[in-house]
Amino acid sequence: ISHNHPDHLHPETLSHLEKDVAFIVPPFITRSTSKYLEDLGFNNIYELEFGQIYELEKGFQVAIMKSGDFRDDSGLYVACGDKEFLLTVDSNYLNGHILPKNIDYLLTSFAGGASGYPFIYENFSDVEKRKISKRNLGSTLSRVRQYLAAVEPSFYMPYAGMFETALARDIYITNLNQKNDYAALKALVEYAGVEFIEPKNDEKIDLSSGN
Repeated sequence: ISHNHPDHLHPETLSHLEKDVAFIVPPFITRSTSKYLEDLGFNNIYELEFGQIYELEKGFQVAIMKSGDFRDDSGLYVACGDKEFLLTVDSNYLNGHILPKNIDYLLTSFAGGASGYPFIYENFSDVEKRKISKRNLGSTLSRVRQYLAAVEPSFYMPYAGMFETALARDIYITNLNQKNDYAALKALVEYAGVEFIEPKNDEKIDLSSGN
């Protein structure tokens, strides 16, 4: 569990798990993630130190990395067989951009707009909201560009952007809360010389062959 936001630590989803299931969590000073899990009745929680590589089983290693800002957030490095992955989750400036280089797969968010900010606040005009949103969307793409430069992966896969606010009550947010364009993201990644993997419901990526 990377952090305690409800799209990452969701009580209703976790209620389907046995209470002794093992969790790996970051060692935040606040214990904001582990305390939440304990309050839900889970009792097999491992706080792994930031930046340390742990071998969970032969040929499978992980390391948790701290978000580079003030927030309780984290990313995950995974080495599986001869493949290396880095998931930045929702982190900004992950580990101060001191990151493994020339890995196989980099995965980041890209779309923006998940928090509903600034559209859920009434002390901004619609013009101000659009201006703030445009700035934030640009910052999100800039972070992707920075991660690509810091990591220099062979492949990039986006996530966390394929959502919609579908309820009728949210029509105001749906109409205003634009997200980064998928095609623009793909062009940015390919311009950096990185192969773009498009997440599709009808495709499975099999890494076991080594190809």
